Amino acid sequence: TSVQYIWQMFFLLIANHTLMHYSGEDGVAVFDMVQNVSYIILYLYDGTAKAMQPLTSTYQGEYNEKGCLSVKRMGILYGTAVGIAASVLLALFPETMCVIFGLEGEAAVSMASYAIRIYCLGGVFGGISVILEGYYQSCKEEGLAFYLATLRGAAVLIPCTILFAPLGLETFWFLFPATEIISLVCFLFLKKVTKR
Repeated sequence: TSVQYIWQMFFLLIANHTLMHYSGEDGVAVFDMVQNVSYIILYLYDGTAKAMQPLTSTYQGEYNEKGCLSVKRMGILYGTAVGIAASVLLALFPETMCVIFGLEGEAAVSMASYAIRIYCLGGVFGGISVILEGYYQSCKEEGLAFYLATLRGAAVLIPCTILFAPLGLETFWFLFPATEIISLVCFLFLKKVTKR
């Protein structure tokens, strides 16, 4: 899953240049704000995934498939509960995030508040993907983890960025929930088709 950092570099370059072209500095500032908020939400799921990995690896080494599946279910359940709580708080108080990260100006704060709320719509889907990436990596299913990370970080994200950018700044932020939902659906479809 370390490939996600490579994809993230390309995405940040593309998004910054695209937003600078279509919306100027305010769009880039709000994008940076949304990225920071995304880290808050996704780190909760990443922490869950990291807590799962030693248990999953142990069960995998014991060939205990039931134990692995139990850890996966608990991780998704508890990680999603915490992630939804964080998303709700961020959606209710987005202006607080603007203050914390130093975003100023009435127009920029208003745009950022809207963007944060839109991002929160897809946070749970992104979080489930993060948990699944960690789970499959610790179960020696690195191919599935790589596939999901590539869907989220490049194969779906970059085309969505290019597609949503010309539609205006209010529509642009929907690329985040769209990317997370499409990536997770594609992954689950591939998993079902290949019976893995």
